[in-house]
Amino acid sequence: MKKANVVRSSEDFSTDYLGKSKSYYRAMKSQGLEANTAMLTRLANELHTRRVLFEKVGSGQIAFHYDKWRDIEAEIAKELALRATDNGSINNNALHNVLSVIQQLITERSTATA
Repeated sequence: MKKANVVRSSEDFSTDYLGKSKSYYRAMKSQGLEANTAMLTRLANELHTRRVLFEKVGSGQIAFHYDKWRDIEAEIAKELALRATDNGSINNNALHNVLSVIQQLITERSTATA
């Protein structure tokens, strides 16, 4: 995310995107720990919210940065999907059920915000 100019430092990442202390990500990384699902969900939400805001107020000259942000969002979404499906090992019937519930949630949220 630093290479994509989303964050300036691990401290910014920890506080702004993970909602943790300044040293949280650095400590997590030094211990070789992976982000839990709740943390990835928060990160996905923060990335999307901030990107949309910056796109609205920013200039088109830095649009390539937003493409990098979208790529990061897609990687996080893929990781969340893999975790939700036991790393893709869920059977097709169960997968269709999960997708159906997700589609219902999207419809409910769209209706609630309309």
